[in-house]
Amino acid sequence: MTGVLLLVTGAASAGLAILGARWALGFLALLGVLAVPVGRTLPDVSASPS
Repeated sequence: MTGVLLLVTGAASAGLAILGARWALGFLALLGVLAVPVGRTLPDVSASPS
């Protein structure tokens, strides 16, 4: 009985971890998509030799 309980608990934990990873990757992808236009509007601040 204890083995079945551990198996169910582990399966639920793995399912939640996979779901959390998908949400995190989606959030990072959204940040990447939003960063492109923001990066293009920023001024160039590279150092130039004087």
